Amino acid sequence: MVWGQVQPDGWDATDTLCNLLIGNKFLPQLHLVLIDGIGFGGFNLVDLPELAARLERPCVAVMRRLPNFDKIERALQRLPDAEKRLEILRRAGQIHAYPPFFFQVCGEEPILIAMALDRLTDCGKVPEALRLAHLIGAAVIKGESGRQA
Repeated sequence: MVWGQVQPDGWDATDTLCNLLIGNKFLPQLHLVLIDGIGFGGFNLVDLPELAARLERPCVAVMRRLPNFDKIERALQRLPDAEKRLEILRRAGQIHAYPPFFFQVCGEEPILIAMALDRLTDCGKVPEALRLAHLIGAAVIKGESGRQA
C-alpha cells in the first residue's frame, strides 16, 4: 500500500500517483493500475493516458455509474482553467460499459480489462482493491469505515 496527498481541485494527481509508484518496490509487481474515477480531491484530474505512458502499465478508471457530463461541465466552469480540465476528461477516452462495470482504460483492450475486473471483484460493482482502499481511506479520514465501500 502507498499513501499520498493531492491538492483539492489542484493539478497534481497524475504526478502524485507517478511519484508514489515510479522507483517504488511495488511497480514491478503491478499488472495494471486501478483508480476510482479520474477525479481526486474534487476536480484534481488524473491524465489517464499520461499515467499509463509514465508507468508503462494499463491504467483503469473504474466508476460505479455513468457520470453526468452536464453537471460536471457546470461544476468545472466554477474552477480556474475549466477548458484544460475538460481536455483532461476528454483525453481519458471512451467510457466502456460491461455491466456491472463502467470504466475508462489506457494501455489495454477494454474486453481484457472487463475480464480482469470480473476476476478482481468478489461481489458487487467494485474490485476488491478499490473496496479496501475505500474502507481504509474512510477509516483514516473519518475515524471509521462506512457502508459505501
